[in-house]
Amino acid sequence: MEVRGEPSAAQFRSVLVHNYEGEVPRDIVWDVRSGSAGALDTRSVRTMAELIRDRARLRVGGRTAVIAPRDLDYGVSRMVESRVMAMRLPITYQTFRTVEEALAAVELPRERFEALLAAAMPLEVPREPLR
Repeated sequence: MEVRGEPSAAQFRSVLVHNYEGEVPRDIVWDVRSGSAGALDTRSVRTMAELIRDRARLRVGGRTAVIAPRDLDYGVSRMVESRVMAMRLPITYQTFRTVEEALAAVELPRERFEALLAAAMPLEVPREPLR
């Protein structure tokens, strides 16, 4: 899932819920290079971790890798990761600064990742025009 702009906490939650409808992917890569998770506060982080917890049985053995090169996004993702890992769920959730590290964690070839990004709808919030 590619993130563009700065989606709200509600938009992140909506995508998370959508990921668990229909055929649930075993492995998920969140790409935050073109966006930001800066809108997520402590309450939002807790809510996201709870959503992941409530649906973890649908992804037993699944892996989530977040690509977050900037400090703010890396920190927010690490907060989610810490909460998820403390719950001892049957999934892994890891945060990385580079694409290469994230793809290695979920054993996804770069070419396949690029094809998936091209085919998927991004979580996108248009930036406000400068005034």
